[in-house]
Amino acid sequence: MRLNTASYLDPRFLRLIHLERDQQQKVREKIKGELTVIAEEEVDKEDEEVAAMATGTAPGENHNQCYGEPFWECADTLGGTSAIGAVLQQEMLTYESETPLPTGSNPLSWWKMSKSKYPHLAQLARR
Repeated sequence: MRLNTASYLDPRFLRLIHLERDQQQKVREKIKGELTVIAEEEVDKEDEEVAAMATGTAPGENHNQCYGEPFWECADTLGGTSAIGAVLQQEMLTYESETPLPTGSNPLSWWKMSKSKYPHLAQLARR
């Protein structure tokens, strides 16, 4: 599965034409899950920074109102951050609509230029 995930994140092979449809869908679902983890980390970091500023405590102390809850449930209770799911979905759809790079191209250079357009996918590609 790692090889298929790496293939998806390589803009030369992002269409995954070497896989059957059900395998392509599994790869996309895995990517969605990993993007959710990245988004969780970002929200947690932002929550810690905001809470630290509001209370005058050090960042890193647990101020997250939703500690221990699944991300999407927490996002709904905080009101408004559930839009992250839509952002991640749109980022994937936009990426998947890209024209694949020629096979001789450098995917690392492409990600360097495209990291602002696909911030979550770029972070996942770096991992």
